[in-house]
Amino acid sequence: MLTGLRGAVVIVRPTGELTMSTAPYFRTRLEQAAVFNTPPRVVVDTEEITFCDSAGLDVLTAVLHEIERGGGRLVLSGRNDRLLRILKTTGMDGRLQPYATTEDAVSHLAAFE
Repeated sequence: MLTGLRGAVVIVRPTGELTMSTAPYFRTRLEQAAVFNTPPRVVVDTEEITFCDSAGLDVLTAVLHEIERGGGRLVLSGRNDRLLRILKTTGMDGRLQPYATTEDAVSHLAAFE
């Protein structure tokens, strides 16, 4: 899992499957990203996610709530149709805002600096 920084926005790029076995590591990485800046601004680039089960979605949802409680924002980027279908099915597509590109997501979050 790669992590990058653009200005005050942290970009997390998970790869492979977000499942029960990988969810703890994914959560740790997102929590680390969330404490890098105050308030936290995090983009999760979903481009390389090949599968996401309920454990992966639970991590995204839980960390989203933690970041929002801290006055921050977490959004998604990348064209990942499988993940978007899961988000739409669960109603989370409105809460975990998906942007087509990382640049679009970073630009959106940079407006909150």
